[in-house]
Amino acid sequence: MRPGTGPKISLFFSSSCLYCEKIIETLKDRNSCTVRFQPVDHIQDLDFPGLQMAPSFSPEVNKNFLRTLGIAEIPVLLAQDAGGILILKGEGPIRGYLDRRCPKDQPVDHPAGSSPATSGSGVGSQPADDSCSAFDGCEEGTSRQPAGTAW
Repeated sequence: MRPGTGPKISLFFSSSCLYCEKIIETLKDRNSCTVRFQPVDHIQDLDFPGLQMAPSFSPEVNKNFLRTLGIAEIPVLLAQDAGGILILKGEGPIRGYLDRRCPKDQPVDHPAGSSPATSGSGVGSQPADDSCSAFDGCEEGTSRQPAGTAW
C-alpha cells in the first residue's frame, strides 16, 4: 500500500493483463491517492515507487471478493472516499476516475483539455476490449507479461 491524501483506492489486477499494467503505470505519478494493490494471481514483485509489500496475500480471496460482487473482469478499481464506495471496471472508466480524483503529481506540458478523451466511462457500459478475465487471464498477445509470470 502507498499512502496519499486523496481517496483510498484498491486495484484488482493480474500479472497477465495489459490493461492492468497501463493502470499501474498511470498510478506511478498519482501520489494523491492511497493505493492498495489486490492481485488475483501470485505476484512475487511489483515495481512501484514507495510500495510496501504485505508479507502474504491470497489471490483466491481477491478472486472470491470479485465473484461475490458478480465481477469477472479486471482491472477493477474500488474507491472509497467521504461519499461512499465506487466500483469501476475496465481501463477507460478507471483512467477517467484517476484523472478526476487522483491528479498527476506534476503539471503536464500541454494545455488543459487537450489530453485524450476516454470512452465508456459508465460502470456497466465500458467496452469489453479494455479488460481481462479475472479468473482465466488475458488471451495471448494482450500483455507484455507471459501468463503466470510474477512481476
